[in-house]
Amino acid sequence: MSNPSKNEKSKIKLDSLNPCKNPCLENDDKDESGVLLSDEIMRHVDKFGLILNFQEKNLKSAGYELRVGKKYAIEGVIKKLTKGKELTIDPFQCVIVSTIEKINMPRFLIARWNLRVEWVYKGLLWLGAPQVDPGYCGRLFCPIFNLSSSPVKLKLREPLALIDFVKTTKFNEKKSMKYERPPSRTKIEDYNTELQSALFTEVGKRMNKMERKIDNVIIANMSALSLIIAVLAIFIGVADLQLNFELFTLLNFISLGTAITALIISICFLISRKK
Repeated sequence: MSNPSKNEKSKIKLDSLNPCKNPCLENDDKDESGVLLSDEIMRHVDKFGLILNFQEKNLKSAGYELRVGKKYAIEGVIKKLTKGKELTIDPFQCVIVSTIEKINMPRFLIARWNLRVEWVYKGLLWLGAPQVDPGYCGRLFCPIFNLSSSPVKLKLREPLALIDFVKTTKFNEKKSMKYERPPSRTKIEDYNTELQSALFTEVGKRMNKMERKIDNVIIANMSALSLIIAVLAIFIGVADLQLNFELFTLLNFISLGTAITALIISICFLISRKK
């Protein structure tokens, strides 16, 4: 795709719903390199739709603050965040958050983004790839892990991450690899929404195993104690029977039978626990 002329640039109508329908510039008139400062970010936003749903107050000296979007995924369930509601990320929980903004990258820019320092100090850890490729278009999706011991809450349209833009070498149509538009993944449903913290799940499994082992030890000890009591009861009952058979009542026979039954049950239970 060739670049629009200077006269054509002002006539470009930007599609705010689908950034992939907007022009993807291959080269820039300005032969400069480095990180784009605020004025250059604004130029690309105004002329070519670099950032859609752009809000000027989020523009920084050398970057832009991306905001929390409506859709997010938690434990495999995709949900919508509405105004006045909060997204709560519990300790050791993972969530995928979309951005309100959509990006329309030219062929001569890469973008780098990460969580704002404010969220890092609250214990959030970003798990995504830091680079946005030249030619990418669409929303950005941010996998976040809560590393802290306290829940962290996010609100709709709250500043979440800082993105900056860096100029690359000139794009060469015949030699440079081209990022395909639209991307293969444009919706949150295209990602692994069942992403979970291994720390959380593994600790939970280990805790369950530990509880089962403790239960088994308690049950085994109680069974062994029952076995000992049953043996003693049988021994005493047999001794009484030998000493004075005439005075040995029906109640004594019942007690002796119960003790023998308890002995058999205890032995069978202990054998089954070892298998």
